[in-house]
Amino acid sequence: MNILIPIEITDAMIKAGTSIAEPDTGETAWVASAAYVLGDERLSEHAIYECVKAHNGSAVLPRLDAKNWLRKRSSNRYAPFDYYLSTRGQGTGSVTYVLQPGFYRAVDVRGIVGDRIKITAKDAPGGVVIKELDTDLFDQALGLFELLFMPLTKRSDASLRDIPISPTGELTVTVSGGPAAIVGIGKLSVGIWQSLIGADKFGGVESGPRARPKSYTYRKFNDDGTFERVQRGSATNVDFTVILESSEALAASAILMQILDTPVVVEASKLPKFGWLNTVGIVTGDLQATNHALTRASISVEGFI
Repeated sequence: MNILIPIEITDAMIKAGTSIAEPDTGETAWVASAAYVLGDERLSEHAIYECVKAHNGSAVLPRLDAKNWLRKRSSNRYAPFDYYLSTRGQGTGSVTYVLQPGFYRAVDVRGIVGDRIKITAKDAPGGVVIKELDTDLFDQALGLFELLFMPLTKRSDASLRDIPISPTGELTVTVSGGPAAIVGIGKLSVGIWQSLIGADKFGGVESGPRARPKSYTYRKFNDDGTFERVQRGSATNVDFTVILESSEALAASAILMQILDTPVVVEASKLPKFGWLNTVGIVTGDLQATNHALTRASISVEGFI
């Protein structure tokens, strides 16, 4: 089992070449002491806020002014760095992020909408390419019938790992599609993979892991018994157990403490056939010593939409 410990992306890490501006088209920056009416949406501190009470002359930041403002979502530029897969950094034709996040070893991209992804790691801005992934997102057809008569399905995630460390490293992620296609990135995580077992040690995920898709769509009933289907997002919750040597239990406990209340990418297995066990969410777990040599970690991941 692997967990991607993420680096928090800041303004200084997002570099020239990133295709989404802030404010982006359709976004208007909040201005202190201006007049606002009910329903106005304004950009402040990388988030979009909605005016819930008409007001004039307030200089309080929307984040601190719950009486007048309600946070709605992240800005288009920062959507890949919030908690959710369903909020995407979007563009037409292609979307590019250029980052300089410091020390990192891995990149994980999820909630992708597009036909192709290219991830390029360089040792410095404009420097030498040290690792790269350039691939389309189409899945292989199951058979000849599917190839000839059915639309090809697409993967919505991609990753690049084992990137050589460089303090000045530059990362470029581009998702592309047709010239007029809306493309986007739901979550872009940069960091270091941590394992609940040491490299080349005994142990791993036990047989019987479980993934439970969860939908937040609901039915809104009327007085006459009819209902409306209110569409919402969905997530995947995952449960599994990991066996590890008791000598690794302290390190595993430290990892679980480090990521408490932090959404992370969780990879139960690197094998593609078990990709359905991988998700993004909040990890909880407990450790139990089964004997003097082995410890069992029971892991639950509450997936995010």
